[in-house]
Amino acid sequence: MPVIGRKIRRRGRAVTSLLVTLCLLLQVGFQPAASAATSAATTVTLNFAMPEGFDRAELTAWANEFNNRNDLLSETIQEEIAAHPADFPGARDLEPREFDGAFTVTSTGVSVTVESDVHTSNLSWWEEALMWVSVTAGGLVFRVVCVIGLVPAMPATPSLAKGICASLQVIISKGIVLLITALEDGPAKDWAFWERALGSLIVDAVSAFVWEVWLGPFTMGRVESGYTLSSAFGKIRDGFLSVANTIERWWGSSAGFFRTLATVVGGRGPGTAGRLLELANARGWMPRPANLRVMPMGDSITVGYGGIGDSTEKYVGYRRELLSGLQTAGHSVDFVGSQDSGAGSISDSDHEGHGGWRIDQIDDIAECTVRRNRPNVVLLHIGTNDMNRNFDVGNAHHRLAALIRKITSAAPETTVLVSGLVPSQDDAINARIAAYNSRIPDMARTLAAEGRRVRALSMGAVTEADLRDKLHPGQRGYDKMGRVFHSAISAALREGVIAGPVAGNPSACQMPQPANPAEGWNAVEQISAGYGYPRDWVRFADMDGDNRDDYLIVQDLGQVRGWLNGGDGRSWNWRGELNAGYGYPRDWVRFADMDGDNRDDYVILQDQGQVRAWLNNGVGQSWTWKGELAGYGYPRDWVRLEDVNGDGLDDYVVIQDRGELRAWINNGPGKDFTWKGEINPGYGYPRDWVRLEDINADKKVDYLVVQDNGQVRAWLNDLGGKGWIWQGAVIGDVGVDRNNVRLADVNGDRKADYLGIGPLGQIGAWFNDRYPGGPTPGNPAPVDPGPPPASPGEGWNHLVQISAGYSYPRDWVRFADMDGDNRDDYLIVQDLGQLRGWLNGGVGQGWTWKGELNPGYGYPRDWVRLADMNGDNRDDYVILQDLGQLRAWQNDGDGQGWTWKGELNPGYGYPRDWVRLADVNGDGLDDYLVLQDEGELRAWINNGPGQGWTWKGEINPGYGYPRDWVRLADVNGDRKVDYLVVQDDGQVRAWLNDLGGRGWIWQGQIIGDVGVDRDNVRLHDVNGDRKADYLGIGPLGQIGAWFNDRYPGTPDNPPPAAPIPPDGWPPLCVANRCP
Repeated sequence: MPVIGRKIRRRGRAVTSLLVTLCLLLQVGFQPAASAATSAATTVTLNFAMPEGFDRAELTAWANEFNNRNDLLSETIQEEIAAHPADFPGARDLEPREFDGAFTVTSTGVSVTVESDVHTSNLSWWEEALMWVSVTAGGLVFRVVCVIGLVPAMPATPSLAKGICASLQVIISKGIVLLITALEDGPAKDWAFWERALGSLIVDAVSAFVWEVWLGPFTMGRVESGYTLSSAFGKIRDGFLSVANTIERWWGSSAGFFRTLATVVGGRGPGTAGRLLELANARGWMPRPANLRVMPMGDSITVGYGGIGDSTEKYVGYRRELLSGLQTAGHSVDFVGSQDSGAGSISDSDHEGHGGWRIDQIDDIAECTVRRNRPNVVLLHIGTNDMNRNFDVGNAHHRLAALIRKITSAAPETTVLVSGLVPSQDDAINARIAAYNSRIPDMARTLAAEGRRVRALSMGAVTEADLRDKLHPGQRGYDKMGRVFHSAISAALREGVIAGPVAGNPSACQMPQPANPAEGWNAVEQISAGYGYPRDWVRFADMDGDNRDDYLIVQDLGQVRGWLNGGDGRSWNWRGELNAGYGYPRDWVRFADMDGDNRDDYVILQDQGQVRAWLNNGVGQSWTWKGELAGYGYPRDWVRLEDVNGDGLDDYVVIQDRGELRAWINNGPGKDFTWKGEINPGYGYPRDWVRLEDINADKKVDYLVVQDNGQVRAWLNDLGGKGWIWQGAVIGDVGVDRNNVRLADVNGDRKADYLGIGPLGQIGAWFNDRYPGGPTPGNPAPVDPGPPPASPGEGWNHLVQISAGYSYPRDWVRFADMDGDNRDDYLIVQDLGQLRGWLNGGVGQGWTWKGELNPGYGYPRDWVRLADMNGDNRDDYVILQDLGQLRAWQNDGDGQGWTWKGELNPGYGYPRDWVRLADVNGDGLDDYLVLQDEGELRAWINNGPGQGWTWKGEINPGYGYPRDWVRLADVNGDRKVDYLVVQDDGQVRAWLNDLGGRGWIWQGQIIGDVGVDRDNVRLHDVNGDRKADYLGIGPLGQIGAWFNDRYPGTPDNPPPAAPIPPDGWPPLCVANRCP
């Protein structure tokens, strides 16, 4: 047989180098047969463990071909080696040996059997033969490891990934010879040579693409497995130490060298990783450090809903992984945007993500925020809400293109990296997402051809398995997104697409200075900086009857949030959610005073102009449903509700095609509207140019026309006298176009002021001094309603302290009814779920120590819930597991005996902290409830033991509050939990539960700021009147109380007699009252 290369003599170090290479590539153990060094047998078997998940069928096919290619196994091996000769300086080739044998696939890897007439006592010959086997086996192992690691990173092209892995086998043959060379020269020599040469071998065998997708992230520690190249060398060190321990039994002289080599190799990892990064950088594979000003832009996925964090303020989403990766790569990174989420968890938490927004809503703010911040990179993931709501899906890609054109026109140096959407767990939504995603690459190419810096990328790495709910990834999915965006930025840097950032314009989002306002208007520049909502969400109306219009936000389903006017039109006081909405879209909502009490009421204008109204009973009070008041068959956008006769009641007015006005007069509550005919002939202007507002303080709206450049022409209303009195242009071009003009009285002088609104709701104002107006003897200013009532809210009986506590931390304290007397008892849940208790003595002020009520079952404290399982009025012991599965122990009656009932409900896949267990239908059985990100409530009704659970769908749409603000407790004694929101200062807002009737009835604020912040508020019935009391808990479990006297309760609804539990409990779950 011919010799390949020079013959070199091998000693024990050759075996060492063989095993070094093998451990390097496998990162798994090497186990030679124990008989190999001691018996006279001519067969030696080496076992190579493969990583979990290897493809046995594919490996078996390879082994069959390899074993049968030539007469001898050594011939096939030498063919493989000859195909990949070593070419680095100083490398030596191996001396061939003739032997036969076979590769065999096992359940855990592959074994290689070497057969020869040469006895194993001929150590030199066997060392050479085993070296040949190792070169081949090591290459095979590396190929398998490569496929397992690379195919998931290239899901669209698995065959390409496998081809790359096959070519990478060259690393094995070259790497083994390299290690042998290093060992021949001795470890005291230049080990940096080994690092450099090994790094060269690796980069020689891969491309820029493979580096970017797989090897680069592995080297920098940014792969999903968590391994790095450096940590892999630690595994190699462990492998050498294991080999040394094994070899010592037969070849003691070699064991010491193995240990030395283990130390050397274990310390080479960081150096080799560094060499790889240097070499990749030299080849242009590593983008040079750049100055990146990055704007993550989009919806709730940009915020990070469903990932780490439990509220909008705390989510980090993909931004955490992206920021870490970019900083690790040496870039200077500044995240920018008007939003802030994740402070305290990531060093830069700015972004432009807006939960629930569609493409068109992001479009409304894009120019402003991009001009202000001037990012040089915008990461755009938007359209999920368009797909979820099926909002004009066929044109979504056109809206996306318009958005990108707006961004790149505002900042031509900005590179937009536009991403396809992550998938949905809903099949219908997923189909829409797939169609939308398919159009993005062509759209991006079209925009790039226009000279814009636009590149498309796929989020195919994120699968449905990575989702937390039907739309949002969990943190694993967000980390994948971060890595995809990082790769896209790196590719754009290499391509030279990303330019350096330029200075932003801090005043870009402010209203323009008045150019030359008409005489009589007092320009006061900006009176509100806005609150981050789009301009078309903003309304002005008088909520509190002080004759000053307040700043309102109308959300998607008609929910109203408000800032009350501080009195001068320049200060605004946040009052939270003023109305929870009634499920109607934003553009159906109007505000008008329908009953003449000087407060604007909540009105819904339906398709044919029908008016439905809820009367405003005062800020923080309820809204009274008044039914359908009027409607005359005109389209919604033709109808205005304004006071045309000055009687304080808003009338029904229709604006026709050329501005003609028809009117029906509002005669007050309970009376029909009176038809007045056409009260204005119109002046030929389009309907959407016409505004009806009072500019001269006579309590009657005037006829105004707002032109394209924002100029206003006016006709004063003198119906009953001279009719409509032409005034000409009452304000000139002040730099606000028509669509951004609002007319509202914000300074309380009874005259509409001229307001310009910015894309994020910023307000510039020109106060109306053109007309004298103001209160007159016959038109007095309303009485100032004064500040809201002092805290606490009326109807709560304050007791300073009902328990001094028992020196346990507050988060160990729970309240639940252990003995069925309808009074919640004072409980302590310890680290492993042990339950200690003090029974409620009857009025919530005396507590009887009962010792350890339950020994616990080894579950952590935060898994424990206490729930009435069978409607016997006693709370049972429930464990809520990671995905909402319920396990339970029944309370046998005295609070100290418990019967195991098994897993009663497998859960519905929601995380533990989303689940609440409470009675929503008043049948005495707690139901399974899920609180979603913005407070939406989903329910499965508990039908009782053996009767299963009934899915009820979404029973409450939520009011936009974070999950941890929402509490479910019965405050009016009807045995059904109500929907409560506890604000930062402990104020409670309430919606009473009238499911099956009027739904959820807004109550406003039911208790004010009593000095207890949200985290320390508990809501439990401690005095036995069936209504939740307001408790404040101190750091060591001290309890102060405000007994609930606000609602009369239901004396005709006494606690039911405890039913006799059934003999057998089925494997079903009932719900729980969470603290």
